[in-house]
Amino acid sequence: MEKYQSLSWTRGTEIWSSLKDQVLTLLVPLLCLLAWKFYASRLDNPVVLPYPETVLSIFFQPWKDVVGQGSLLQNMGISLARVLAGFFLAILVGVPVGLLMGYCPLLFKLFNGVLNFLRFVAPLAWMPLTLLWFGIASLATLWGINEGPAYHWLNNIKLAMVFLIFIGAFFPIWIESIHAAQSVDRRFIEAALVLGASSRDVFFKVLLPGAAPHIVNGIRVGLGIAWRTVISAEMIPGSLAGLGYLVWYSYSLWRTEVVLVGMAYIGIIGGALDLFFRWLAQRELHWFYRG
Repeated sequence: MEKYQSLSWTRGTEIWSSLKDQVLTLLVPLLCLLAWKFYASRLDNPVVLPYPETVLSIFFQPWKDVVGQGSLLQNMGISLARVLAGFFLAILVGVPVGLLMGYCPLLFKLFNGVLNFLRFVAPLAWMPLTLLWFGIASLATLWGINEGPAYHWLNNIKLAMVFLIFIGAFFPIWIESIHAAQSVDRRFIEAALVLGASSRDVFFKVLLPGAAPHIVNGIRVGLGIAWRTVISAEMIPGSLAGLGYLVWYSYSLWRTEVVLVGMAYIGIIGGALDLFFRWLAQRELHWFYRG
C-alpha cells in the first residue's frame, strides 16, 4: 500500500511539474499578446501596429489570397522549393569539398585561403553579381520548360535565388565537413589502406561514415541560414512569389497585418525545419546526436 501511494505521489508530482512548465512556456507569449493589444488600442493606427485579432484572422486562414499575390500556402511552397534547391546544392558541393580538404593537406593549403575569404562576404552582397550572371533565368529556362503545370513552380525558382541560398548554406557545411574529416582517427584510414582498400573505399566507407555526425551539425546550421537567406533572395527583380516577396509587397501597400503574418510564418517554418532535421538526425545518428 505504501509503495502504491509512493508511486501515485511521484506520478502526481511529475504531472504537476509538466503542467507548470507548460504554463511558464505560455506566460511570456500571453503577456506579449496583452501588451500588443493594449498598445494597438492606444495608438489606434493599424498601419503602425494592427490589432492582434486582425493579424490572427489572416494567420489562421493561410489558404486565402489577401493582397492579390496568391495565398500564404502557395507562397510558402515556393519559398520552400527555392530553399531546398539551394540547400541541397550546398550539401552536394560543400560536403565533398570539405571532406577532401580535411583529408588532403595539400588541397587545404590551396583552397582554404580563398574560401575562407569568401566566407565573410554576406549572401546579400552577391546580389548584383548574381543578376549579371544569371539575369532572371529560372529552372524552367535551364530545363527548357515553357508550359504545363510544372512551369509555374520552376519559373519561380530563379537561378540567382538558388545561388544566393547556396552561398548562405555552403560555408557552414564546408567548414564543419573539414573539421569532421580532420577529426576521423587516422589509424582507421591507415588500417583500411594496409588491408588493400582503394581511395574510393577509404572515402566512402571510412572517412564519410566517421565524419557523418559532425557533418550533421554543419548541415543543420546551413539549413537555418538557407531559410533566412531566402528573404533577401526574394528581393531580386523578377520575383513575383514567396514569403519574402509577400512581406515586401505587403509593406508597399501599407498592409502591416500581412507583413506580421508573413514574418510569423517565416519563423514557424524555420523552426519546423530545424525540428524535423533534429528528429531525423536523432533517428539516424542516435548514438551520437544530442542536438
